[in-house]
Amino acid sequence: MAFTLADYALTQVNDVKSIIDIASATTTWDQTFIELINSATVWIENKLGGRRLAGTTVQTFTDEYYDSDLELEDDGVQKWLFLKSYPVTTFTSVKYRTGTSTYTSFDTSAYETYTTRGAIYFYGGVPKGRKTIAVTYTAGYVINWTTQSSHTLPYDLTHACRKLVLKEFSKRKAQGLTRESVGGASIDWNEDVDPEITQILSKYKRHLV
Repeated sequence: MAFTLADYALTQVNDVKSIIDIASATTTWDQTFIELINSATVWIENKLGGRRLAGTTVQTFTDEYYDSDLELEDDGVQKWLFLKSYPVTTFTSVKYRTGTSTYTSFDTSAYETYTTRGAIYFYGGVPKGRKTIAVTYTAGYVINWTTQSSHTLPYDLTHACRKLVLKEFSKRKAQGLTRESVGGASIDWNEDVDPEITQILSKYKRHLV
């Protein structure tokens, strides 16, 4: 079965090959690299909260619902809301629930947005309850390997993905395996993670502060 590189993959096959001096015309290991890149990308995404990091365009999230903090004391007020995806390109609407299934837009003077962190600060606090806030926005990095001006995926995330792939590829070669495909083999990406990779990923974790 032939696999294709996911459109959200954090690196490319030929870029990985060039690091270890495999010519782009040599396709013997392409299927292995594709599977390793896809797998490493998902592992990185899971490490960063399970969100889709990038794609060929920014992603649109329509009426993404959020609960307020139901664990707060009666006199407590939640003022921060952290979105599931970021960085945010555009905030389209920020609404609060006014009925069973009806929502009304906040006045823009009632809150402040932080695009890099994917956060909203409400000056008067967030109404307490379930699905009290609905946010529509676009977020994520853009992958465009041919036009640098349109490519917003951070290079260090790409670097981290490449290091993971090459580590696993080298381990397989050291074990004397010659098949072209990973073939569904289980990979423990958490095993002996390079401290540099850990340091890179820490920059992109969702910090609820």
